[in-house]
Amino acid sequence: MRSSFAERSLIVEVPETKQPIDATPFVYGPDSETGDGLEIKNVESTGEQFSGEGRLIVQGKVFNGSYGNRNVPGIKIALIGEDGHVLQSMVVSTLPPHLGPKQTAIFRATFERPSPLYRTVEVVFLK
Repeated sequence: MRSSFAERSLIVEVPETKQPIDATPFVYGPDSETGDGLEIKNVESTGEQFSGEGRLIVQGKVFNGSYGNRNVPGIKIALIGEDGHVLQSMVVSTLPPHLGPKQTAIFRATFERPSPLYRTVEVVFLK
């Protein structure tokens, strides 16, 4: 069964851990050249100090489960507060930005001075 990115998102609960989060993978969108068959996997978030300031690093992989070449859309990573509102977000690209069948790409985002009010991290494909 396929679902669009709007129906599912990958949520990383805080406190962050260095263990991969294997959530049910979701698919960007059915029957679309850009994104059909792509799955976000192995998302990790890590907090660290740099020059006396806190920062949050979120990284993961995108897997092309299809039998064709795919362009990987941008990935939005959002820090969500307790009330469900987006506190901070950014859009990142994968390396490489195009995937052949059964290939994997990586993404990474660094939030300098993340809001202390965030409780979850949401990772979704852009339309």
